[in-house]
Amino acid sequence: MIATRTATLLLFACRSPTPPDGVTVAQNFNTQRFLGRWHEIARLDHHPESVLEKISATYNLRNEAG
Repeated sequence: MIATRTATLLLFACRSPTPPDGVTVAQNFNTQRFLGRWHEIARLDHHPESVLEKISATYNLRNEAG
């Protein structure tokens, strides 16, 4: 039952590339500026994240033409 509801929600939430009313899409967004490794310097501790330390994320461009 939960899987069906989740699938239905995702289907309707992702069906249109049109942004919701009141949302402005960024123009001329420079993806190169945000590539690479980013380190977390602050966070609000939420369970189970409160036990994590030295968090980082690495962002790369994906080739989606295929």
